[in-house]
Amino acid sequence: MSFSEIIDSQIDRPSEEENVDSWRILLVNLAYLMSSYFMDVRYWEGIEKEKNTFSHIVETLHELDQMAGHDGTVLIRYRGLPGGSGTQEKVDYVMEFGKVVVDSITVPGMVKRLGIQMTHLSGRVVKAFETFSKFGISNLYLKIPGESAEAIEHIRVCLSIISRYNQALKIDAPIVFNYKGEEISLSPILDQRNQPDPNLTVMAGLNALSTKVMQALVRKMDLLMRRSGSMKSGEQYSSVYNAIFGIEKLKEKLVRPPIEINNLQWMMVDGDQAVALRGKADPGQSAGGQQDVPKSNHEYGINKIESIEKRLDLFVDCFMDLESSDGETQKKFDMGSFEKQNSTDEKLNQVIDYLVAIEPSGNVDEALKKGYGGSFEQIDSHELAERLRLATKLVSTIEKTPGSQQVLQGVMNNFKVNLGQVPDNVYDDLLLAGDELRVRSGEKEMSIDKVPASISELIGFYKKRADARKKMMSMVHHTIHFEVQDYEAIARDFDISIQDSKDIISLVKGCFDSRGHFLRDAFEKNIPEFARYEEKIFEFLWNYLKETHGRNDRVSLLNSLQFLIVRIEQPKKAFKVLLTDFCFDPSDVRFSDRNAMMLANLLVRNYNKESNINIEITPEEVLLVKNGLNLDIAVSASQMIVSYEKRWLEKIKTIHKWLLEALDLKSSYTQPVSARFLLALEREIGILISLVGGGTALIVIRNALKEYGNPGSKIYMLRDSPQHMTAILQNLKVLIRGMERIGEKEDLFILDKVKGSEDRFMSLGKGPRHEAVVRRIIKWVDKSINNCSGR
Repeated sequence: MSFSEIIDSQIDRPSEEENVDSWRILLVNLAYLMSSYFMDVRYWEGIEKEKNTFSHIVETLHELDQMAGHDGTVLIRYRGLPGGSGTQEKVDYVMEFGKVVVDSITVPGMVKRLGIQMTHLSGRVVKAFETFSKFGISNLYLKIPGESAEAIEHIRVCLSIISRYNQALKIDAPIVFNYKGEEISLSPILDQRNQPDPNLTVMAGLNALSTKVMQALVRKMDLLMRRSGSMKSGEQYSSVYNAIFGIEKLKEKLVRPPIEINNLQWMMVDGDQAVALRGKADPGQSAGGQQDVPKSNHEYGINKIESIEKRLDLFVDCFMDLESSDGETQKKFDMGSFEKQNSTDEKLNQVIDYLVAIEPSGNVDEALKKGYGGSFEQIDSHELAERLRLATKLVSTIEKTPGSQQVLQGVMNNFKVNLGQVPDNVYDDLLLAGDELRVRSGEKEMSIDKVPASISELIGFYKKRADARKKMMSMVHHTIHFEVQDYEAIARDFDISIQDSKDIISLVKGCFDSRGHFLRDAFEKNIPEFARYEEKIFEFLWNYLKETHGRNDRVSLLNSLQFLIVRIEQPKKAFKVLLTDFCFDPSDVRFSDRNAMMLANLLVRNYNKESNINIEITPEEVLLVKNGLNLDIAVSASQMIVSYEKRWLEKIKTIHKWLLEALDLKSSYTQPVSARFLLALEREIGILISLVGGGTALIVIRNALKEYGNPGSKIYMLRDSPQHMTAILQNLKVLIRGMERIGEKEDLFILDKVKGSEDRFMSLGKGPRHEAVVRRIIKWVDKSINNCSGR
């Protein structure tokens, strides 16, 4: 369920709901017609029935096109139902069109509203989803054709090929279909792993490419990208098919299928994030605001060099020759011409050959990864030295290779990003002397000779930045003298002028007294001055002030920052700064993490009473917010969390692991944060994800509720659990209230279990206060059950 659906479901607007139901009916009919087409085409022999079914599909698409505010695409995704029965899992698909969402759970509620005459819709949606499951369809993307006769014909060809695809594989026979008045015979196309690929097959048919020609294109694309050592990062480049349509000149010459199935790009999207990704798939479409999308690994190992698009433009010019032969358009591929003309490729191959020589394993991808890829966030000086050694050889070789500047720029851009993630203290162990780099690791020292100037310059900058950061952290406690190089490093780091860095540092100094205590009045007096640097000021202040010592200082700073956020009117950027910092090291928990989540909870709301008072926790009453939620920021926040999903979930696991260790009172627990702090942090996280919703939020709430909702689970049984019982139960209440906001019908089982455990929860403590807390929990369980039942 998308975030917009979740919010709309809380508001009693029957007329709007009925209006949405009309679009839901069309989506159900579309799924049913398409599934019928897939199932029945095996028994057709070009007779009229296929034409009739297709005409109904086109009519339905035209009707859907009348809805305002859609992005021109329908997305059907297999969502998967953890723990469900076999039948439930088979039909756990969701259809998305604009803000309209349909699945097997929403249809019965729609039927209930519309009356008995619509009962057939439940059967249709189940049959459609079972058919998609039978055909192995994990996701299906469809672009609505509009009134264009050519676009409608493209839809027909796609359906014709897709519906015959599985049968062709089963009996090892070509796909036979009609296109432009001729009968076409096409064998399924194999991808870069020699596996049948339905999208490549449809693309070949739609562009009148023979099997032989299409396979040549796949092989050459795969070879070129492997030999280049990279391809552009992102979901749309997770396969040869997606890479083809990421290249401008190929997009100009080839028709992209308006129907795609099992494209990895659509596999892991949720709700509104799908809209952003659809826009990336087809830049010509209007898809609203786009957010950063999750990165994924792909078949080509390294995904860091950004020059592949220009290299493939060269490939298209030299390799692909469009000619007309016997009145039929064919794509001819001149291999000899490509090898002869693309001398740059030969030069770049020398780089790859060199890497093979210096790596006995011959694993070029791994060599490149070690040189400038992989995680740098927890690296030590020894591992950094190894990567710098390989990077030096890589860059030196590329610099000596004529015509390789694009590749070099891509390598250096990404190496710059990675070096920026190295912990500041590691740079203390790096010593530069001309073109020699010495790296200390304990009592050992490694020397790297002939370091390219481009690498030594980067190392020099990050060493200066590390020194400047230390001074920034210390200046609130001691008198610190800043050198010109400090101002220069800070200015470069935040992309501001040197004078701006001097002015901001001076303003920050004025916000602390001689003992290092934060002066809230001084800070708020300087807010108009800070606001002059609105593009960078929040990121600057957060990075340097988030670890302010002392509880009173942290509380004052937190409340002052919210005034600054209101003044600079950059809530999305501020949220991204907070989320990026929170997820930066998923294996660590810092005092600033709770402040980050509290500020995030402020950002997603239009109005908050806390703005005029000092706060240490977010009031639970914010979970009642409906109209006061800033939907634009909340949807954006939900998308950002999805884009950081892996790190976000790892961070949540770390927090909970530390909490259980802290509650167990074992001497082995030496972390600086207490159980009280960790419980408060989990509470802030629970409130945030309940407010913004989304698939990742629901995953966290469900998993947390399985533990918090079981009175026999570990969190209630540890040595110090009784001392924190009220806080633990308050967290349970937040999770249940979150489920009341964003839970679904399938969550009734766990809610029923919580309700049935009331007596056991009562037995976990004594006294009127404990009993009142449990009664309030059960009251919210009843409300959550009522809301989830209606979804």
